[in-house]
Formats: sequence, C-alpha cells, structure tokens
Amino acid sequence: MIKEIKMCCIEKEDSEEYFCVKRIFSGGDQSFSHYSNLQNCRPPDDFRCPDPSKQIWTVNEALIQKWLSYPSGRFPVEIANEIDGTFSSSGCLNGSFLAVSNDDHYRTGTKFSGVDMNAARLLFHKLIQPDHPHISQQVAASLEKNLIPKLTSSLPDVEALRFYLTLPECPLMSDSNNFTTIAIPFGTALVNLEKAPLKVLENWWSALEPPLFLKIVELFKEVVVHLLKLYKIGIPPSEGRIFNSFLHTALKVLEILHRVCPIVPLFSFFSVATNRLMMFVLT
Repeated sequence: MIKEIKMCCIEKEDSEEYFCVKRIFSGGDQSFSHYSNLQNCRPPDDFRCPDPSKQIWTVNEALIQKWLSYPSGRFPVEIANEIDGTFSSSGCLNGSFLAVSNDDHYRTGTKFSGVDMNAARLLFHKLIQPDHPHISQQVAASLEKNLIPKLTSSLPDVEALRFYLTLPECPLMSDSNNFTTIAIPFGTALVNLEKAPLKVLENWWSALEPPLFLKIVELFKEVVVHLLKLYKIGIPPSEGRIFNSFLHTALKVLEILHRVCPIVPLFSFFSVATNRLMMFVLT
C-alpha cells in the first residue's frame, strides 16, 4: 500500500525563509531539486505512481484491447499514430513484455534478458488477427519503413537487444509475404551486430526454452526454402545479386543459431525439401 507523501520543507541557510521540495533528481555526477516558496507550494511528485501521459507506449494488454475495440476498416488517425509510434521505436518494443515476476527485468544483463517470452508470444498473437487487417498492415509498415532501417550494429546497452529476442514471436515475421520486407532485413541487422552485442544475444538465445529457440530456427529455415522456391521458378538476371544477398543473410542467421546451440540436431536447421532445393540451385 502506497502511503501519502507529506510535503518536505527546507530552510535556506542563514535565513528563516522556507521552501517546499517538488521533485528530486539524483545522478552519478550531480543532483538537484525543484522547489518553490511556501506561498506556491504543491504536493511533491510521487514516482511510485506513474503518470501514463509521461510514459512511452509499450505493447500491453490494455493498449491492444484499445486498438482492437475499433471495427475493421474504421481506424482513427490517433490510433494509427499510436501503433506507428510503438512499432517504429525500438525503445517502445524493448520496454514491452518485461518479466514482472519478482521484478526479474531488473536483473537484465549479459546472461539474462529480463523478457517474458510467453507474454510476447501471447500479446503478439492477440494483436495480429485476420479480423483486424488494418492493424497488421500498420504494424508491418512501421517495422519495414521505420524500425528496421534505423537499426545499427552498435547498441548503447544490453537492454537495447530485447526486441531482437521478442520480434520473431510476431506472426508477421512468419508470413512469407513479409520475408523480403521484414524478416530478411531484420536478419541483416542481426548478422551486422558488433561482436559484443551479438555475444549477449547468443547468451540469451541459449537460455531460451527449446520451443522458443526452435521457432527462430524455423523462421529462417522457412525464409531459405521460400527463396530457393523463387529461384526454382526463375529469378531475373537483374535480381540475381539481391537474391544472393538475401539467401546469404538467411543462411548466416542459421549458422549463428547453430553455433549457439550445437546440440540441436542438424535436421532442425535443414529439411529434406531444403536439401533438394539446394541441389537444384547448385546443379
């Protein structure tokens, strides 16, 4: 139970003038406070009670219910902006699906992601539904045009890696229509990560439950199969270079994943269909 915070007054040195503290900021290098005189005194800020208007958007049950409450085809501009703002920002996605049990997300580090992967899977599947194609289209557009193109190889902190773990749980990633626009560019950003952040991500992958890890493997295995089928149908010579780049990216991701968990059987990474298509490409 949160107790009421009482006003805190401070006395100015060598004076009988008093002031009321409104807010205190503390940091490694310096600390300071906002205060006012007694005549303009207001209750101090209580950061135990978050102000929703000052929080970033995160994918959660309440926000998804709000978005789904609008009928398909009738999409207010402000809702479209919320979805776009959420899925265009790595910060919003990194702040989503946090492990709240025992405040586990506070233990985030090189060995622990602080993410609730089950929550990520359930919420993504609740959001992306056939009955609400406008939501899926907006999310896909935001990922393709805003989020993924802005990804960099160097990250400020391990927490900035969280969405690399959760985004493969989004059903849009497994839709073959989005392989070349979302899944492969996402894979490109992944393989381009610098050695240190990639090592952290590998640590997190190795700690996943087998079904969650294999889901990522299955995603990029399906990407490889999709590309090889396109090649079998026929790739225009002008697109050969980009096709090779896409295939190299997908195979590189699978290589990294196999390095993370070599005990996973090799057939989990390549199916009979994949092998037959590869033989077709090589002959």
